[in-house]
Amino acid sequence: MLTGFENVMEGFDASAYDGISEWKEKDLRTVVIAAVGFRAAEDGMQHAKKVRMPLEDFVETV
Repeated sequence: MLTGFENVMEGFDASAYDGISEWKEKDLRTVVIAAVGFRAAEDGMQHAKKVRMPLEDFVETV
């Protein structure tokens, strides 16, 4: 069963991310992080049907 959370990261230090960004000056804070990179050659999900949402539906640019 696939849940969509196969590669979830948890337990990150949000205050550490806030400390290296300029977000405090803008009254913002870190609430989520995402890994960006390349798929492994043996990735079993590479041929699964993908769900693509418009970027505007889940990202807010500040």
